[in-house]
Amino acid sequence: MENLKKTLISIWQNDIKEKFEDGKLVYERQLQAEIYHLLENNLNKNGKDYDIWVEPVIYLDGTGIHKTKPDLVITRGEDIIGVVELKFKPWEEVDYKGDLDKLIEFKKISTTDKKIWLGIKPISSDWKDQNKDDNFDFYNLKENLLTSFIVFAHPVSHAIGDFAIYKEISNFLLLYGYIENESNLIFDHQEFS
Repeated sequence: MENLKKTLISIWQNDIKEKFEDGKLVYERQLQAEIYHLLENNLNKNGKDYDIWVEPVIYLDGTGIHKTKPDLVITRGEDIIGVVELKFKPWEEVDYKGDLDKLIEFKKISTTDKKIWLGIKPISSDWKDQNKDDNFDFYNLKENLLTSFIVFAHPVSHAIGDFAIYKEISNFLLLYGYIENESNLIFDHQEFS
């Protein structure tokens, strides 16, 4: 988890900041794509140890995350080691409650050693043949899961101004940013144990 945490912080404070300063980061989807690309390259420098899943639909009946789509899920081997939600609205207040609720639910469920379906081995164009348990790849949701919220918003946004809201989430990383003025862009982080 520490490698993932350090990589996310470095990507945020260096690469993403530079892209935004250069005017090459305008939309939330661009931010998501950049973070995916940079995670894939940085985490897998020495081989293909990590997979980054973009907006996978999570099917987990009887939980608060059934049929949700986190922005990014990071796996290493058969373990889910990170879940990331992001918001990018530099000139607006952001609505982040749903994202936080989702991350809190992931943390709560991670204490139960649940398995989550993420991948599928394609064998047939007929869903009846395809839809069999042995064609699906399940991943372990572990208790030491890192959850992270990445937010770039207006400086008065509660999402970046009220850190108390994040303290209830263990092993949580907040990456936040805002435009202070024309010569000062803030890209910072806060860790919660």
